[in-house]
Amino acid sequence: MAREMVEQLEFGRETISYIVETTINNLPDESIATVISFTTPRDACHIATLSTTFNNVVGNSDIVWDRFLPPNYREIVLRASNVDHVHLLDTLSKKDLYMYLADNSLLLDQGLMKFSLEKSTGKMCCTLLARKLGITWGERPSYWHLLVRHVIPRLRFEIKGGITTSMLSPNTRYAAYLVFDVTNRSIWDIYDFPIEVTIETSGGEVVTGMACLDPCRREGGEGPEGNNVKLSKKRIDGWVEVEIGEFYTREEDEQVTFSLMEIENGFAKGSLVVQGIEIRPKIE
Repeated sequence: MAREMVEQLEFGRETISYIVETTINNLPDESIATVISFTTPRDACHIATLSTTFNNVVGNSDIVWDRFLPPNYREIVLRASNVDHVHLLDTLSKKDLYMYLADNSLLLDQGLMKFSLEKSTGKMCCTLLARKLGITWGERPSYWHLLVRHVIPRLRFEIKGGITTSMLSPNTRYAAYLVFDVTNRSIWDIYDFPIEVTIETSGGEVVTGMACLDPCRREGGEGPEGNNVKLSKKRIDGWVEVEIGEFYTREEDEQVTFSLMEIENGFAKGSLVVQGIEIRPKIE
């Protein structure tokens, strides 16, 4: 942290040199905070361990945490239906607000969308909950059994959903996942078939592939025919997820649509519980 500078003073014909020690801790807190704000939340927490000055700046400066918050965080908070808007926006410090959004989910659009921050990076994450998705035969009550906010299709299905990238972090690679489960573990074999998955942006980018819903495929060391079929996996929270695909967000706002279509098996199956489509930054 410290560096030495040689200063020179001239007295008549003689020049006297002396050493002056300076440290970054002598800089104003605002300057230190501005520099730290160009890092990431994870880096800022590491920097805070280096000195008391850094710890105080990271812990107390709104300059740091305001930059880590999404640019449209006020709009997102005001759209949420499960929080006290005044408390979050006008009472909490920027750091406390950041931590709240990283540890808690906001429900938007009458509870149809779930929003949170990835704590280590500050990247935005969204989940399009089941009732926000377009699901084949969704308008026919006879094909559905409601379970809290989840839905259970009875027959062959097609699932579609969409989001604008303004709800996500710009210049970021994201992956979208279908999050689901079954109510009867013994019937996984009826989902042992590939489905077509597609991601399309309004900018003209289209990504297609195949996926398998049955997580037993992974456990058994096998996969559906073909080298590009995505396999599902069980999560630590008890749900199962399968990747739909990836896309990249840019500065300009775009519409991104997701779809999953069953193409080989049209028989009745049931017991599939859909939580939604989860969109989160891709881990490189």
